[in-house]
Amino acid sequence: AMARPYRIDRLERTALDISGVDQVESWSIDGGLRLREDDSESDLFQIYAVPADSKLIEPQMKNGRWLSPEIANGLVVNSDVLDKEKDIVVGDEIRIDINGRELIAPVIGIIRTDSQGPAVYMMLEDYMYLTRTPGQATHIQVVGTDPDPVAQDALKGHLFQQLEATGFEVSGSQTAQQV
Repeated sequence: AMARPYRIDRLERTALDISGVDQVESWSIDGGLRLREDDSESDLFQIYAVPADSKLIEPQMKNGRWLSPEIANGLVVNSDVLDKEKDIVVGDEIRIDINGRELIAPVIGIIRTDSQGPAVYMMLEDYMYLTRTPGQATHIQVVGTDPDPVAQDALKGHLFQQLEATGFEVSGSQTAQQV
């Protein structure tokens, strides 16, 4: 995780220059709230802004469809969101607030919960437009060439050092084993 948004091309180029890195994908992760029609707010949930062609997400759809460039501002919610926001169904337009920026967007899909808590997914391009961060992301997802947990942990350390040495302010990191 980066302390602030950085240019995607620079983030990915820096990561891909590290030995042992196989794939890199830039995401932004943020917090959001649902703004209900009665002006009340939901509990905070995670916003995952991911590339429409992400190779690192294999959503388990319960209803509707996954994100697509064909549907501007489409949202996919996980089933944990529905535990508290029981009225949401595919096809609804909901209002969400991300850092003081409001978006009215269609819910196009519902996915099974991945034990990460309440989460809403949107295309990275839509998030960048909404948050006025074109070409920037707050997180990079890295796939190493060696799936061994010890190798992943070593790669995490190398990546952290390289990003910091290149001028990025890193606020945290974790491996798939730590998630």
